[in-house]
Amino acid sequence: QNKHTSFSSSSSGREKHERNAALIVQTSRHFHNYRHTSNALSIYKSLKDHGGYVDEDIILMLADDVACDPRNPHPGSIYSNGSPPLHHLSDERDYSPYPN
Repeated sequence: QNKHTSFSSSSSGREKHERNAALIVQTSRHFHNYRHTSNALSIYKSLKDHGGYVDEDIILMLADDVACDPRNPHPGSIYSNGSPPLHHLSDERDYSPYPN
């Protein structure tokens, strides 16, 4: 399967759409905005698990200081509604203000 986005003209002059991409940006910082990080990671997980997206088609940008905050009861991890962790500091991120 071709991994590159391609467009071709049809007889009607419209372009054929073959691939989607997603950009998820979460810029809220500090522990009281935990839910913003959790929501962004939930969207990321939903796109991968149910939306047919692969990692190469998703750019995830997090201000992920929440995972490192001393008030986080699960250091290095972010949860949503008691689920398995959505994120751990060792996970690959596309952009972060903090080094991996």
